[in-house]
Amino acid sequence: MSRSLWLYYISEVFLSLGIGGAGFALPFFYRAEGMDDVHIGMLLAAASLSAGCFAFFLGSVADWLGASRVFRVATLVIPLSYAFTGLTRGWIVWLGCAAFTGLGNALLTSTENVVLTALQRDRERAGVLGRFVALYMAAMGVGAVGAGFLAARTSYTVALLASAGVGMVAPVLRAFLRAPDARAARAFRLPNRRTLAMSGYTLMYGVGFGLFNPFATLVLSGAFHTGDRLTSAVSAVSTFMVSLSALCVAMLTRRLRYGSILAVSYAAAILLTLAMSATGGAAGFVLLLLLRSGVMNVPGPVVDAVFLDHTPPAERAQMFGVRAFGNSLGNAIGQSAGGVLLATCGHRAMLWAAAAVLTAAAADALWLVRTLTSAAPGRARRRWSPPGGRWRTQR
Repeated sequence: MSRSLWLYYISEVFLSLGIGGAGFALPFFYRAEGMDDVHIGMLLAAASLSAGCFAFFLGSVADWLGASRVFRVATLVIPLSYAFTGLTRGWIVWLGCAAFTGLGNALLTSTENVVLTALQRDRERAGVLGRFVALYMAAMGVGAVGAGFLAARTSYTVALLASAGVGMVAPVLRAFLRAPDARAARAFRLPNRRTLAMSGYTLMYGVGFGLFNPFATLVLSGAFHTGDRLTSAVSAVSTFMVSLSALCVAMLTRRLRYGSILAVSYAAAILLTLAMSATGGAAGFVLLLLLRSGVMNVPGPVVDAVFLDHTPPAERAQMFGVRAFGNSLGNAIGQSAGGVLLATCGHRAMLWAAAAVLTAAAADALWLVRTLTSAAPGRARRRWSPPGGRWRTQR
C-alpha cells in the first residue's frame, strides 16, 4: 500500500476508537447530568439533523475544494466537538456542540469513501467499502469497551474526554495524507434525480435505524438492568458483529447478485427486530441484538458501490453528501420518535415501528438497485460457464 493509504487506515483506527468511546459515553453522560430520555433523544437528533443539513449543502463544495482537503478538516472537527461537550454544561450549549458534531460527521461522510476509492483504484468497490467498514467498526467496538471500563472506574465525563483525546491523533496523521482529487467546476450544484432517489432510501433506513439503535444501551440498562461493564461489552460486541458482517460483503458480492444480498439481509433484519420485541429475557434479547447489528450493516456497502459505479468522480462527494442528508434526517426523525416511544410506550413499540420502516426501506433499495443496474448502457453481465468453472463477461 502507498504511504497515504497506510496513513488513512492508521488514522481511521484512532478516529474510530474515539468515536466508539464517545458514542457509548454520550447518552449516559447526558443522563448523569440530569437529562431525561426525551431530551437525550432530542440532543442525538440535533447532531443527526445538523449533519444532514450540512451534508446536503457542503457535499458539492467538497467536490469543488477537493475531497481530501475537506476530509482532513472533518477529522479534526469530530473529536473537538466531543471535547467541547464534555467540558461544558447546559442544554443550549450541548445543542451547539451537537450541531458542531453534525458538521464534522457531514464533512466526513461526504468525503471518506471518495478519498478511499481514489487511493484504491481498480478494485471491486463493494469489497473495498466492506473491509473499510469492518476496520472502523472493530475499532469503534474497542473504543466502546474502553470507555465502559473507564466510566466504571471514574465517570462518563472522563470517558468522553478520553475518547476525544484518542480521536485527536487522527487529524495529526491525516495532515500528511495526500490523495488525488477530481475537482468540480462549481461549488454549488443541484443534485440529480439519481442522487435524490438515493437520499429518499437513506432517509427511510435512517428512520428505521434511529428508532432503536441509539437507545439500545439505555434499553439494556433500563429494561433488563444490566450494569455498565456488561452494557459496554454488549455495545462493543455489536460493533464487532458489524465488522464481521462487513468483511463478509466482499465474499457475498462474488457469489450473489446485489439484489439477492439486499433481499436476504433486510428480511433477516426485519425478522430479528420483531423477535426482539417478543423477547422478555436479557440473554435472548442480547443474542438477537447482536445478530441484528450484523445483518443491518450488509446493505450499506452494496448500495454505496452501486451508486459509486454510476456517479462521475467529480460528483461523488455531493452524492455521499446528499446520501448523508437523507440518512441524518432519517436518524433525527427516528431518534426523536424513539425517545418519545421509549418514555411513553417502552422498547417494544420502538422495535415494531423500526420493523415497519425497514420493510419500506428494503423495498425502495431493491427497486433502486434494479433500476440502476438494468438502465446502465452497455453494462457487463456475468454468466456462469460450467465447463471452465469461471465467470464469463458478456455485453
